[in-house]
Amino acid sequence: MSSRDLDFARVDAFTAVAFQGNPAGVVTRGADALSEDQMRIIAREMNVSETAFLLPPSKPGADLRIRWFTPAREVNLCGHATIASFHVAAEEGSWGLAGEGTRRLRVETRAGILPVEVELRPDAPAVVRMGLPEPEVTEWTDTAAVRLALGIAPDAAAGEPPAIQCGDYVLLPVAHLRELRDLKPDASALRRIPLPGGADGVLVVTTHTTEPLSAVHVRMFAPAAGLPEDPGTGSAQGPVAAWLARSGYFDGDAGRREGIHRGGDDEPTRPIRRFHRGPGGRIGYTAEQGDFLGRRCRIEVELDLHAGAGAGAPRARNVSIQGSAVTVLTGRIRTP
Repeated sequence: MSSRDLDFARVDAFTAVAFQGNPAGVVTRGADALSEDQMRIIAREMNVSETAFLLPPSKPGADLRIRWFTPAREVNLCGHATIASFHVAAEEGSWGLAGEGTRRLRVETRAGILPVEVELRPDAPAVVRMGLPEPEVTEWTDTAAVRLALGIAPDAAAGEPPAIQCGDYVLLPVAHLRELRDLKPDASALRRIPLPGGADGVLVVTTHTTEPLSAVHVRMFAPAAGLPEDPGTGSAQGPVAAWLARSGYFDGDAGRREGIHRGGDDEPTRPIRRFHRGPGGRIGYTAEQGDFLGRRCRIEVELDLHAGAGAGAPRARNVSIQGSAVTVLTGRIRTP
């Protein structure tokens, strides 16, 4: 490799099938020689939702650093490009990810130092688990402009709990999968709407799913960040988990029993188990995304459920996401 070239990969994350999942650009080696402007140019050239760069750490306590750029700007947190990055590092054997077994890393990000666990398996893609920042939730009431920009009918609200703001996202629930499918987002209008808490991503979610074992279906729009719609958003799962917890979704052993809806059909099937409880009561479930873009993503989510103070709603804590990925393209990119 010449001093002017970098190895790069294009990787589909949250899938085991090439050309499904959420595509990411990845540079695992040599990124420390790049300036921030060069990273921005490379991300714009890759033109996927995020491009990730792995770097030596700049803070004590971290094993390495990761930076994520959309085609428009740097972002604080990105799940799918993290899954993609450590998938590629495992394929290369870089950053200590050679051989078999489980490696635990502390990864420096703009959202803090986050835990990443990589399960290295013989003759199989790595499984990557990423811890997310603790979701802090604020109720969001001024939703009319966003609803109009998304084409959400006034009667499509899912009821309690209300919409929320959490980190870089606002979240709107709808009652049925068909309402999620039939959204008509106006990217220009969304870009002009100031969102609370400095958020720039809009999540629309429903607990009606395309597959009976999934818990929630998600769509995410962030035109202000250069993402008209994202196929699979790992960083959004903190807010989604927080919303599910506030809704009482995890009450009992199997979640709500209102029935499962498939493909917009409103005839419910029999109720089934849609999440599980592991050791110590840790909850796990599958989140769906990307189906309406032809980029099926399945994100495995785990969390701890903490009782709210007094009569407050339960709170999601220690949220993590898990997934694997498929490398679809490798090559060299000329340093700008």
